[in-house]
Amino acid sequence: MVAGDKRAPYWLESTWISIAYMLLQAENQELGTLTYTPSDTTFLNKLLSIPDHYSVVAIIPVGYPAETPTTRTRPRKTLKQIVHENRFL
Repeated sequence: MVAGDKRAPYWLESTWISIAYMLLQAENQELGTLTYTPSDTTFLNKLLSIPDHYSVVAIIPVGYPAETPTTRTRPRKTLKQIVHENRFL
């Protein structure tokens, strides 16, 4: 669970940058993750006694994956499918 201090300037942006680094480090250690962003997280503040000035941004479970996807099981999109020049298609 990742929470940000709403009193800090740019708290939301900083929190998501921190999440990105967490995900990169998990990948670096060959751990599996996903980012779960529940729409209402106020229940977590009560459940975990988190002060009101903190807002839960994401829940990130981390563990060893049961499988390792390959390009055969999860093919990559071609560059033409993801890059648009001078206009969005």
